[in-house]
Amino acid sequence: MKFVAENLLEKKQFAKALKWLHKAVKEHNNTDAMRAIGYLYACEKGVSQNYHKAESWFVKAANAGDEQALWLLGVAYREGAGFPRNIEKAIYWFEKAAEQGYTDAAVEIATLYYEGIDVPQDFSLALQWILKAANAGNVTAMHNVGTIYDNGTRTPVDYRKARYWFSKAAQKGNTNSMNALGTIYVHSHGVPLDYQKAMKWYKKGAAKYDGDAAYNVGMMYEKGEGVPRDYRKAFEWYKEAAGYGDSDAMIYIAALFYYGRGVPKCRAQSVRWYHKAAEKENNRTYHFLAMAYHWADGVPRDCKQSMQWFLKAAQAGNTDATRNLAMLYKEGEGVPKDIEKALHWYQKAADCGSEGALQSVRQLHKVISGKGKVAQK
Repeated sequence: MKFVAENLLEKKQFAKALKWLHKAVKEHNNTDAMRAIGYLYACEKGVSQNYHKAESWFVKAANAGDEQALWLLGVAYREGAGFPRNIEKAIYWFEKAAEQGYTDAAVEIATLYYEGIDVPQDFSLALQWILKAANAGNVTAMHNVGTIYDNGTRTPVDYRKARYWFSKAAQKGNTNSMNALGTIYVHSHGVPLDYQKAMKWYKKGAAKYDGDAAYNVGMMYEKGEGVPRDYRKAFEWYKEAAGYGDSDAMIYIAALFYYGRGVPKCRAQSVRWYHKAAEKENNRTYHFLAMAYHWADGVPRDCKQSMQWFLKAAQAGNTDATRNLAMLYKEGEGVPKDIEKALHWYQKAADCGSEGALQSVRQLHKVISGKGKVAQK
């Protein structure tokens, strides 16, 4: 019966689907059907739009034991999905869901107050709600509370409390907390420096297919922290992390190929891995790629590609790339010579604190005013 309704919904035969959904409610008290009816009223599908009726169907589902229903209603109001976007109503329904013990709703409220999303930012309220969820056993909340105390986010840093909450979340399988515990021991946050314990937690996270954890294991092997330095093992762990999509690991693989550490030296492979990281929008790669194409380092020289990567790197805030981009415009290398554009990019680099760029700005102002000249190659 429910499946008949789902099939009709997929075919957008909403009026027919509504009849089957009502039948599923009447004969089986099916809460999925109740929620679906609510959405049909909210979205004006097969019935006249009626937000009051839509809400009542979600509440009916909640009263029938669907613990997610009120939370989903809050999400719908928060996102403006089917219902008009209304943060006050979102919080109202999240609170109702939290009162019924649905802890994800408490996390949602905490997030809204923490980020100040269409409500006055209130860290005290955010902490109250996230603690409520954490104390009720919500693993995400446990990790978030640990992070708040670890970073001292609008509350004094308390590494003991951070470690307590990270440990509780890690015991429930949260890999972010496993990583956090590893980092606590690496940086001796409230505990003695202990690379063995750090490695233990990082490897626990890696065993659960966490890219950050595998990356951190690789980093410890590359630096020789608590273990003999081993570039080959570092490469293997970075490669595992890269397989999970970790773009920082891809950058370190590129560096290992560039210098031939733990792997045969291969500039082409290095560029390949920088490209992989760039595809993940890791902006740390852009300047490396620009320089590779500019100097034909691992790839054929390509001025167009080089300019594109210099521009991306500069737009991402890389000061060296910004200065190099300005220099190319000033010299007319790979692009038409353009003193105005050169000045623009030198000024941006100078604004970021580059003394060399500031000197170039002064020189170009003299050139533009006719009191100086551009230095020749």
